[in-house]
This record gives sequence, C-alpha cells and structure tokens, in this order.
Amino acid sequence: FLLSIYSLCVKFGYLYEDIQNNSRGKDNHAYIRNELGNKIRQAKLLDCVEFHTCLSKLKKERKKADYSKNLVTNKDVVNIQDTIDKFRNLIITKYI
Repeated sequence: FLLSIYSLCVKFGYLYEDIQNNSRGKDNHAYIRNELGNKIRQAKLLDCVEFHTCLSKLKKERKKADYSKNLVTNKDVVNIQDTIDKFRNLIITKYI
C-alpha cells in the first residue's frame, strides 16, 4: 500500500496531500489501487495485468488468513512471498 502511494508521488507527480483529500470518505485502498492501476495501464498494459493479478492474489490470501478457519500453510506463505516480490519488483523497477 505504501509503495503504491510512493509510486504515485515519485513517478506520477501526485502530492500526498491530494491523495489524502481525494480518498477522504472513500475506500482509500481502492482509490490508490485504481489510480496506480490506471497510470500503469497507460504506460504498459501487460504491467497492468501483472499489477492487478498480484493484488488479487494478495487480497484473496488476506481474506483467507483473516476469515477462514483453515490455517495458513508454509506453501501459502511461500506463494504470498513470491507474489509480494513480483509486485514490489514491478513497482520498484518500472514505476519509481
């Protein structure tokens, strides 16, 4: 989440205060995701697909961890870490 905000500010010229003001009273995670997703889509469509794929996987795993009675397995943790690494690498190498 913070990396996404940082990318919007550094790469795309957003001001942190504007992000706060524009997302006030809304789901700020959705606002950040949509803004960055739109900027990435404009830059490179395939990156946008990877961006949304990573976020979808992370959201799914978070729901599973928070709301499921099933325990998170070591395999789940490895998959989550791989997804985090992909997301972080995408943003850091191309969008900062």
